[in-house]
Amino acid sequence: MAEVKKVKVAIIGAGTAGLSARREVAKQTHDYVVIEGGALGTTCARVGCMPSKVLIQAANDFDRRCVFASEGIYGAEKLHIDPSKVMEFVRKLRDRFVKGVLNDIKSWQDKIIREYVSFVDANTLKTESGKLTKADKIIIATGSKPLIPKSWQAYQDYLIDTNSFFELTEMPEKMVVVGLGVIGIELGQALAKLGLDVTLVGLGKSIGGLSDPILQDYVADKFTKQLNISYEGADVVGMKDGRLQVKIGDKVHLFDKALLAMGRAPNLNGLGLG
Repeated sequence: MAEVKKVKVAIIGAGTAGLSARREVAKQTHDYVVIEGGALGTTCARVGCMPSKVLIQAANDFDRRCVFASEGIYGAEKLHIDPSKVMEFVRKLRDRFVKGVLNDIKSWQDKIIREYVSFVDANTLKTESGKLTKADKIIIATGSKPLIPKSWQAYQDYLIDTNSFFELTEMPEKMVVVGLGVIGIELGQALAKLGLDVTLVGLGKSIGGLSDPILQDYVADKFTKQLNISYEGADVVGMKDGRLQVKIGDKVHLFDKALLAMGRAPNLNGLGLG
């Protein structure tokens, strides 16, 4: 029979939620473990709000060239962008953010188990290698993954999700961003400000999670004046000449790639919760 490690608390996941839980648990007891089989560094630092803010800053800096002349600063028409270098810069700072998270983990690295686990019963976890951990309390903080609707899944080679976006070394010539939640509108607006040929699409005017109808209309009107944006929804209908055919409203458009930002689904598969 496999040896059973007994602890008061087991935390599944070393992302933002898991690390926050660990800090609170550590205030009460040192008899705990943190279990993480995936990449360390948190979604926020690796592929979320931190690198997106770096991209937004670069986009805003480049976009300001349009007002330089009004401030008496001339020659901005000679400025140009190298998207691959922009993404290289974003990754450089992203790696610093992740390093900060990893440095924090060093102070309690004896508490971390680097494997995926599943439930044996309500208080027992089993790693992929067969090791057992029994805990009085188990905190599930497994995070989420990008949601890819079934109709899009057959076109994986032409899709970019929010987990892979910041690994791009080159930008597609023509891209559609589907989803106007916080991440979709941030990345879409940044790409547009960088001068790329990008279309943003949402289903309705709930931009960035806004729910008030008056605010929705106001914000939608502002973005309509700034961006190539639609609120009629989008769906992939096939391929033509090596490009995605995407139906937006009642028209079909061709795109090199689609950035899907349609939300995220909980990472619960494999835990054996059933």
